[in-house]
Amino acid sequence: MTTTVLRDLWAAPSTPYVAVLILMTGSIWCLVMGQRSRRVRTALTQRVAFEVVPTPTFDPNKDEIDRWARQLGQARQMAGGVPLRGTAIRLHYSVEARIMHCFLEGPSEAASMLAMPGFPEVEVHTRHRSSNLPPVRFAIPPTGEEKSDLAH
Repeated sequence: MTTTVLRDLWAAPSTPYVAVLILMTGSIWCLVMGQRSRRVRTALTQRVAFEVVPTPTFDPNKDEIDRWARQLGQARQMAGGVPLRGTAIRLHYSVEARIMHCFLEGPSEAASMLAMPGFPEVEVHTRHRSSNLPPVRFAIPPTGEEKSDLAH
């Protein structure tokens, strides 16, 4: 009985229209996802970085930290139509000549907000575009076979 219902439904005069509608919907979805992916890629390549340098007396209280976190949280609104993946704020730490540096990295649309000092005892220096920053890479631990090869 079920097969006859499906056969009758497939033979219905509206079947070609439904198939075209499904294909068009899929095509539109692929187009929208492709544009979104391009916007994210563009936003990630145009990120800016600022060096955050605290003074020796830097000792923030909880209210100052909360205010700064809310300030950083506004980067998404400042980035406009950029998808969420492209609006992330990143703290990047590096060590050069035994001196630790902290960089605040984010979307170029939010550069003015990122350049504002979040604390009274912190200076913000324009560093460079993040394309000069090395990407974060995590080392994959060796598997059991590779560990035994390393032991020999």
